[in-house]
Amino acid sequence: MRVSSVSHVLKGSSHKPKRTVRRVCALLGVLGVLLVVAGRGGRSAAREGALLPESPARARVENLAGITGGGSGTASGLGRKPPVAVYFTGQARTLRRTLCSIRKHVLDPLVSQGFVPVVFVAGELDGDSGDFQLLLGSIPDVELGGVLIVPRPGSAVGEENARLSLASLADAKKDPVLPPIPNACLAVFKKKARWFHDGGDATDSTSKNNKYTDEVLAQIWYRNVVDRMRIQWQTGERGKLAGAVQWVLSPRPDNVYVNDVPNLNELAAAGNMNQFDDDEAGETASGKTASNRKHNSDVNVSGTLWIPSWGLGHDLSAGKKWRNLFGYLTVPNVFNFLSGKQKRTHASKKNRPGENNRFAIGGLNAVSVYHDLYVTMCYGGLVRDLPSGVNFEQMVRWYFDHPRVAARGLRRTIPLPGDFWFFRLRKSVSPNSDSELGTIPTPPLEHPGHEPSLVPFDWRPGALMGHGYGGVDLYQSERKNRSKKSQKQVVEDERWRLWSLAASEAWRCDDAAFSPNARFAEKKGECLLREMRSEWVKTGWLRNLVPWGVWARKLVFPGGWLEKKISKRCQRA
Repeated sequence: MRVSSVSHVLKGSSHKPKRTVRRVCALLGVLGVLLVVAGRGGRSAAREGALLPESPARARVENLAGITGGGSGTASGLGRKPPVAVYFTGQARTLRRTLCSIRKHVLDPLVSQGFVPVVFVAGELDGDSGDFQLLLGSIPDVELGGVLIVPRPGSAVGEENARLSLASLADAKKDPVLPPIPNACLAVFKKKARWFHDGGDATDSTSKNNKYTDEVLAQIWYRNVVDRMRIQWQTGERGKLAGAVQWVLSPRPDNVYVNDVPNLNELAAAGNMNQFDDDEAGETASGKTASNRKHNSDVNVSGTLWIPSWGLGHDLSAGKKWRNLFGYLTVPNVFNFLSGKQKRTHASKKNRPGENNRFAIGGLNAVSVYHDLYVTMCYGGLVRDLPSGVNFEQMVRWYFDHPRVAARGLRRTIPLPGDFWFFRLRKSVSPNSDSELGTIPTPPLEHPGHEPSLVPFDWRPGALMGHGYGGVDLYQSERKNRSKKSQKQVVEDERWRLWSLAASEAWRCDDAAFSPNARFAEKKGECLLREMRSEWVKTGWLRNLVPWGVWARKLVFPGGWLEKKISKRCQRA
């Protein structure tokens, strides 16, 4: 059968010349379509993320109080209101652009709910790391619990590998910093990891998965350190004044948020039906239900974790040969496909469900166990049980489900209610001399044509959709209009709506950093969004013709073929 022969070639086997000729002819047809599109817009030379051609930018005086609010780093309500720990880890490379949405949708709602956010940072030492202290230490009504900036951890060999036990680690109350990553643990991760489906063998030092293994280990190392910082802080003067910490939030500093965080009191009340005491947790581990247990009047959420219901790191269509073949047709992959230089990995591994690891809300014990993933894997020996071929999200899901993790106190994970959306923001910026802003910063990464899609094809409006942006009215009108639209159009509209909101959040923050009344970036951004959407509609026929083409979906977005054409239209917006 033809399908079998194609799969055979994808694995790098030999193939007959006639089959190659047929494939080349098919590719020439696709290239003809590309030439038509290229004639319309011309391909931009900018890498993904840059919006406009580079040229010298006009310098302006910063006004960081415009994005921080000009606080002191201490909260007057500490000791009078319950504290909520907020963890930030990693790099501050886009914090100046994401802080406005972090304040608006994460920190300010916590203050409004009657809590005192206490921020802890375990950051990577680089050219931007000073922004953690500078920005997060200047937010009104927010306590800066601590900022620890250290170089990315390397790997340790020799004697370090001989002492891999939890008992060998220093007491967090005395020293929150962890030792370098044990080389023995790193080697097991590289043997078993599959962070990117086509990232190659992680044991190959030239592969993408090999390099990203170091990144993953560093990420979970910093997450472990930030929780240890909170433990140490609670032994100090301000920590004792604050009292017991019951809630912890773990947002990433490079996320642009669209929705307010849920009300923590309402989360606790909603979870009360299935709530159980820590003393009764053993019954759950043994398989008994929690329905007959008495409930606390003071709801205990210590062992509960709420996480986003999307971004699960899996593809239910993986393993379907024709879909994977079409999705594989990019110029570099096709070249390797014809020459037999690249082998495919087993697609069915992408079917495994995972968990979104970019945001979490939970009780103290649940989040602490979650952030202990690194030491549990490397010093507790759990990495030896890790299944082969998992990505980051799948590893987190496997960790949550492991009996040892439940025994330590992470009793259950629950999806965040409704729709809680956020987008990643990259640092890339392209200067533009024609704009008074001086630069046109990038929009969020997950644009409507991005793969994998942020909003799935089977999405339906949730009860909290668009909270903070007229979500209730939008939900009601969506119910009335949904019958008039195809499901495809409903999802497409929502992708554009959410991405536009996130992009506007970032651009407003760009303006606020220099002048409270400026609209340079936002005005330019409105033009870009309008022109992108217009070209998206015009090129719909092309996406219908080649629905498997990644290049067709990103045609109007940063890095796409029409980027330069769209940017020129907005030069003087």
